[in-house]
Amino acid sequence: MGAGAERRVSLDAEPGNFGARLARTDVESRGDPYFPYLRRAVDDQLAGALDRRADGSDHRPLVIAGHAMDGTSRTIAEALRTHPVVSRWTLLVPEAGADPSEIIAQAPAEGAVVWLDHVGDATVRWDTPTLRDWASRERLIVVASVRTEFLDQVLDDRDFHGPWSVLADPVVVELVRLPPWSVQDLPTTGLPGLLGRRIAQGQSLGQVLGAAGELLDRLEELDPIARAVARVIAAWSRMGLPGGIPVQVAEQVWLPVLSRQRQQSLVEGTGHERRERFETAIAELTAPLAISAASPVTWVGPDRLHADGYVVAHPPPEWGTIDQEVWSAGLAHALATGDPVTLLGFGLRAYVAEVHDVGHGAWDAVARMTTTPLAAWGSALVGELDAAQDDQEEAIAALRRAMGSGHPDAAPAAATALGRLLEVRDPVVAREAYESVEHGDNPTLAAEAALRLGWLLEWDDPPAAREAYAAAIRSGHPDLAPEAAVYLAWMLESEDRAAAREAYETAIRSGQPEWAPRAAADLGWMLAESDPEAARAAYETAIASGHREWAPRAAVRLGQLLARTDPSGAAEALEIAVASGHGEWAPLAAVRLGQLLAQSSPMTACAAFRVAMSSGHHEYAPMGELLYGEWCVSPADPAARRRHWSRAAASGSSRVLVDLACLCSAEGAPDLAEQALANAAKAGSSFAQDYLHVLSLGAADLAEDESFLRVRTAAEYGDTAGLNVLGLLALRAGDVRAARKWWSRSAAEHDPIAPLLLRHLP
Repeated sequence: MGAGAERRVSLDAEPGNFGARLARTDVESRGDPYFPYLRRAVDDQLAGALDRRADGSDHRPLVIAGHAMDGTSRTIAEALRTHPVVSRWTLLVPEAGADPSEIIAQAPAEGAVVWLDHVGDATVRWDTPTLRDWASRERLIVVASVRTEFLDQVLDDRDFHGPWSVLADPVVVELVRLPPWSVQDLPTTGLPGLLGRRIAQGQSLGQVLGAAGELLDRLEELDPIARAVARVIAAWSRMGLPGGIPVQVAEQVWLPVLSRQRQQSLVEGTGHERRERFETAIAELTAPLAISAASPVTWVGPDRLHADGYVVAHPPPEWGTIDQEVWSAGLAHALATGDPVTLLGFGLRAYVAEVHDVGHGAWDAVARMTTTPLAAWGSALVGELDAAQDDQEEAIAALRRAMGSGHPDAAPAAATALGRLLEVRDPVVAREAYESVEHGDNPTLAAEAALRLGWLLEWDDPPAAREAYAAAIRSGHPDLAPEAAVYLAWMLESEDRAAAREAYETAIRSGQPEWAPRAAADLGWMLAESDPEAARAAYETAIASGHREWAPRAAVRLGQLLARTDPSGAAEALEIAVASGHGEWAPLAAVRLGQLLAQSSPMTACAAFRVAMSSGHHEYAPMGELLYGEWCVSPADPAARRRHWSRAAASGSSRVLVDLACLCSAEGAPDLAEQALANAAKAGSSFAQDYLHVLSLGAADLAEDESFLRVRTAAEYGDTAGLNVLGLLALRAGDVRAARKWWSRSAAEHDPIAPLLLRHLP
């Protein structure tokens, strides 16, 4: 076929056609050289994705991301081979470096699957018009695999836009990440013990069958020279250079990787000796394992060497940094190819590794090409890199060149980058840049530009900001629309709560895993006073999401909401937050749970305080210590109580010290109160000095005192420490009723010691 090869997907097709490895030979494979396939939950997910493409309801390329030796190729092969419809279609496999569109043009009308293995850098050709063309074709499925390691490099910086960003764009691509293997994925019987043991130790089934551990062991056994040669060969792949490293290049650059002492010993030898050592190293590296055909390095044709993908993805720790000599050789090689795809991918690896001069050289070479539309991406990426290095004038020039190219993706990406760059320096031009993208043809970049335009205009032009957020919401982008809805809701809370509620609910209905739980938690907070039942429902939605941040936060807030009206419901919510183990919300929930149950269920309360004490949190651990001494120590053992006081005070938490001072003052120990407040002031409490001063004044001196006025103002705004101090002043003046009022208000705000202060009242 010239541009590629054609094969039939069928139930008996070899998994090796998809890049699957043969299984190691020391495992009983039951007649299947690849080992019998073990299904997991992700197989049903892939089957559903193929169903949607077979019936024409989803035309996006299906991209499956997996780590090296995680069984990615085998998983995809089994999904295609066993699908009742797709398994009868034609499989088209483009040759390395071919344009997939050339293959797609040859797809038979009865149905075809285009299989792209380790797509990675090749996605630079997946521009918006190309993807639209693929989506317009009936009975065509594009399936690709990508290494998770590559994907993580692309997605590491949300603000960085390159041609590979398409892989994370849910509008045009469906991305499925293979989950890690676990022992739960294994059958209960009939599995060789080696596999079960290795998977229990954290390896995937593919890593065990592919002898991943043995490959790394082989590297450890090699002498320093062979390891240096292996390091160079693996670095070539880590730099994104396809096809393997030319032997003559490897021979030129491996010597500087050695220690200086070993370099000197080899330099002092003859060229023939160095050549012999290099050839011996290659022979050792390419020798297959005893239990597998795998080897750390393989020959690619007669004059190139390629490191095993697992070795590339899991290099020994000392290989972490690629040597400058290897980067320089890689740049020279990439420039010599003249291939824009290779240069763009190589530049990406250099950018991620922060070898910016090399990345700039690669991308600038593409920008200067006159015969490829990818030159626009070269200019856009040079502009991004110049901006990252704070070379603003050069960045602006490069980004404007890309904007003027008319490229369907690089131009709006460059305009978005220009907007980010100029938000502070020239917000008018930044606004123009965002608006040019917002009204463009790239739906994802248009939604992002609208969102950023909203951020830019929130303070200077709120109506325009609201409209920008609304435009992002109307885009329907699965990630950016709900994010914009939350930002719009925040803007509207103070002026139109009904509209804010609608915006929050829009985000919640999206089900977006980050923004829907956040919207639910924030909606609950907004409605807590005006509509407690709706607030409760919103909090429960956030809790049900299981989000690592917003679920425990919502659980604490729900506990706070229900504390007076439904104590059992409050306790249940707080227990959820405690069980989350969240560093902030779990210890706070433990303190609140102990407060809630201190009188009705003292044993459970004391257990909750102990959880807070053991959390190590800078504030809630000593607070748990203080409250444990107050609620859980017998009144007949004042020495034990004081020990808890001392340990709480030793934490240096300013809030705990202020609370301890209030307790000491209420119990008639002014010296201890004064000491605690002095320590709180040293620890950074802005009000501790005011509290200390106010408690030293007589009643007649309070009215005009500035410290007292500050404390009174803070209390009126709900500061519970201020409320507690006002209660102490009232009690000292003999006004029990006023003290009860102040401390009751503090208790209603969930202050931890207000209930203890109330116990001192007759």
